[in-house]
Amino acid sequence: MTNSKRGECLITLAGNEYNTKLNLDGIMRIEQSCQKSFMRIAQDLSEAEFQTQHILFILQTAIRGGGHDIKDKAMKNLIWEAGITEAIQAVGSILTNCLLSSEDQEGNEEAVA
Repeated sequence: MTNSKRGECLITLAGNEYNTKLNLDGIMRIEQSCQKSFMRIAQDLSEAEFQTQHILFILQTAIRGGGHDIKDKAMKNLIWEAGITEAIQAVGSILTNCLLSSEDQEGNEEAVA
């Protein structure tokens, strides 16, 4: 069970489900890697202005945040097996989940703490 208010999301890649999680540190690392704001990254993805290395980094960061220690080579193989379209859709789900859950903090006691 995932909690979108905590940045958690369930994605499917190559027929396998992965719990993902992005916290503030993960978002900051993604921004640093992409050299763009998180909002700009989401916009670039929707406009197909996105580099494959960023897809890999976002997926790997989110999957690691979800508790699965996936190495670079295994991540590349997973993306290759899943296909670039499925990988882009997974990144879109992760980014959308973070953006929507950060807008709706009502009822999230942890956001106040």
